[in-house]
Amino acid sequence: MAWMEEEGRRHSISNASGRSSQPLISEIKRGPPRSYSVKEDDSMPVSGLDSYMFPSKQKSVKDMFSGANLKKVGKAISKFFLFNVIPFNATDSGPYYQSMIDTIADVGPGIKGPTGYQIGSSYLKEKVQELDAYISSMKLIS
Repeated sequence: MAWMEEEGRRHSISNASGRSSQPLISEIKRGPPRSYSVKEDDSMPVSGLDSYMFPSKQKSVKDMFSGANLKKVGKAISKFFLFNVIPFNATDSGPYYQSMIDTIADVGPGIKGPTGYQIGSSYLKEKVQELDAYISSMKLIS
């Protein structure tokens, strides 16, 4: 109601003085009157968006360690082992298996694995160079 009174007063002032319906500079600088602001009360929800309509894309800690996700990962790894006839004890052969899983988890979703060519050429060459350097350092020690 106060808004209508303010508009009526402004309209009558502007018509009496020949002024257009544009607000005065002083009115622009101080912003809209208090009556234009939205009153917040206890009935208004505090959160901005409905979590059902706009779910978060980031997984919570609870979701990351849920049994369903662990089972999903286990099935995917098992399928890879079975399809490629990799011995099951390869998971127990040193620290490399868990290191691979940890690295993939650190990088996050959407990572594309290396091709067979990349593994057999560039990554293999890098590993051979690392081993040569390690062997050379061991020869210097003994």
